Amino acid sequence: FRRVLFRSAWTYIRTFAYGTLLCGDEITTAGMRLLAHPAAGDPPMVSGESGAVTAGLLTALCLDPACGELRQRLGLNQDSAVLLISTEGDTDPEHWRQVVSG
Repeated sequence: FRRVLFRSAWTYIRTFAYGTLLCGDEITTAGMRLLAHPAAGDPPMVSGESGAVTAGLLTALCLDPACGELRQRLGLNQDSAVLLISTEGDTDPEHWRQVVSG
């Protein structure tokens, strides 16, 4: 049963994915901190490495001048709507606490 679901999900990802990006630990930990300590009015979120990397990446894409060309290629601007899905909590609670408190 799991194999069928995996193949089905992979079919969609393979068909509709625009590309992939490789991120370093600094992007991942930035995402973990951002989600744990959000802007005023937003609820905090406990998210581990795999779940938080997209938040860290989106932040880097939006704020880092070095990402300007990639941001433009992706069509990412102030009018963009982006959906991030975190599928992981703090699978290593001690490491999560170290990251978000630092």
